[in-house]
Amino acid sequence: MVALARALAQDAKVLILDEPTAALTASEVEVLFGILRQLRAEGVAIIYVSHRFEEVFALCDRYTVMRNGATVDQGDIAGTTEDDIIRAMVGREPGQMYPERADTRGEAVLEVENLTGIRVQGVSFTAHAGEIVAIGGLAGSGRSELMRLISGAQKSHGGSISVRGHQVKSGDVAAALLAGSAYVPEERRTQGGTVAAAIQDNIATANLATVSTSGIVSGRRATKLATDWISGLGIRTTGPRQLVGHLSGGNQQKVVLAKMLALNPKVLLVDEPTRGIDVGARAEIYRLIRDIANRGTAVLIVSSDLAELVGIADRIFPMHQGKIVGEVDGASADETELLNRFYGRAV
Repeated sequence: MVALARALAQDAKVLILDEPTAALTASEVEVLFGILRQLRAEGVAIIYVSHRFEEVFALCDRYTVMRNGATVDQGDIAGTTEDDIIRAMVGREPGQMYPERADTRGEAVLEVENLTGIRVQGVSFTAHAGEIVAIGGLAGSGRSELMRLISGAQKSHGGSISVRGHQVKSGDVAAALLAGSAYVPEERRTQGGTVAAAIQDNIATANLATVSTSGIVSGRRATKLATDWISGLGIRTTGPRQLVGHLSGGNQQKVVLAKMLALNPKVLLVDEPTRGIDVGARAEIYRLIRDIANRGTAVLIVSSDLAELVGIADRIFPMHQGKIVGEVDGASADETELLNRFYGRAV
């Protein structure tokens, strides 16, 4: 809001806003929209960049869709639907957003027994090689804490975690990594990576054994490792030495995934894999997650997006007040049923 005030003080005739509501509360968004509508009435031209459809349809008169640096569609908001814009953004029908499920389920690789933390209470479940298991629930249900407990980022108060039959020490990230468990946290910019560092440096920090000898990092190895993953995950960048902070949200997420996948984990934990990412990049992340599972990794995701849970998961464990309250088959999951379980209602 301060940045907006600074721009208005200059009596601007053209105002460009890039994801202006990312850090605003709902009430602040309403205030912002009121100001923008008044400015429009006064003749100010406003260019509004956002991946949030509800904002675009509530505020804008015309739209332009860009993909891979080029304009692919434009028109009037009136008479346009979200599906029209999604189709332009991803280059396919909205129903093709999620990759097909594959029957690649193998042996159990992650076993959680009676795990207890601050919010999490007595959680037990198993995840198998080759499947995507989703944890869903309302904010405060314990879903993200569960991921931190499994990854070793938070010490448990009870219960056990086993990877490939070997019990993992609680609250020990190094032990979890050594056992074959890798964690992609919800906050990719502050916890998952270093935005002020290059792509190759981000990937190398988690893979020092691969890029160093006797404690000395080889720049050549670090560059090769990053280049291989840039190619493998389709990261759009000028090269391995580009700063992560200069990438789009979707490509930043791919860098964090590359950083963990280079460890060749048996269990991949991903918290909110597409938060803050536009719909086109989401489709790419979904494809990557499915490919990872198809190669034999057990993937555990947390998401607050009901459509995402239903679209990507093989099995879904709803959480309510720190406990798992059932198991739902992803292929036949219903969003209403899931929401009822999130609220603790009988279904």
